[in-house]
Amino acid sequence: MSEYSAYIGLDVHKDTIAVALPGRGEPVYRGEIAHRRGSLRRLMGRLSPQGEVLSFCYEAGPCGYGVYREITEAGHDCAVVAQKRLCARYLHLIHVGKAKNQVTTAVARELVGFIWAIACEVN
Repeated sequence: MSEYSAYIGLDVHKDTIAVALPGRGEPVYRGEIAHRRGSLRRLMGRLSPQGEVLSFCYEAGPCGYGVYREITEAGHDCAVVAQKRLCARYLHLIHVGKAKNQVTTAVARELVGFIWAIACEVN
């Protein structure tokens, strides 16, 4: 038996958060919620009416780690995936002609934010 009652994938944007749950083969799209603090808490309440622990996953982006903090403060697990984003950002900045030291600094800045979120969870 899994330690989580459900696994939820999020696609976080500035104004909305798209929600998907695993289905048979393909993920099942469950719609969008507003990207506001109360909206995510209501979603967690609907998916976990008896307080079961949920596992969320989303890719780190320019929207920051507010989603991560809200999920973990509610007692659920959250994985923030940064590898794909950092690699894509590095390749894009190199492609547009930025100097390697500037590219490395930009990617390192995002990586520090990712590590900071992990450190907050551990402490």
